Amino acid sequence: MNSNNNIKELIDNIEKNFRDYYALLNSLSERKRLLEEQSEVEELRDFFAQLTTIEEEVIEYRLKKVINEEHPYLPSIRTENFNSTVYREEAFLQIVEKFLKQRQELLKLLYSIPSNYWLRTGVHEQEGHITFQEFIRRMIEKDKANINFIKSIILHG
Repeated sequence: MNSNNNIKELIDNIEKNFRDYYALLNSLSERKRLLEEQSEVEELRDFFAQLTTIEEEVIEYRLKKVINEEHPYLPSIRTENFNSTVYREEAFLQIVEKFLKQRQELLKLLYSIPSNYWLRTGVHEQEGHITFQEFIRRMIEKDKANINFIKSIILHG
């Protein structure tokens, strides 16, 4: 597969995951029962508070860093250092709105960068050189797990 096809496929997968998140979260806001279940809302709020905080870190301090610098050093993400309580103080639907906006901005970023930037690398603290393309592929995998987690809460909550 040539590089441009691979990039298009990665962007298509990010878009599909965005649509899946959007559909799931839209269905949640329409389902009063779930929103009235305090324990489920708290679990989802905590999940999205953490996810939104991690997304900020990944997009702002990893992806954009790889785009703007040659071989930047990228320390491991240590979630215990994140202060996601900022988001936890907000209503669940506000956090979701911020998360979806982050994803829209990510898609704009992916469409705007030249194809040769997808081969740029960052030097990960534990894994060494990782391409921008690989970071996106990993995001896609994590998205799928996150989407399944949200579905499990909705279906079994």
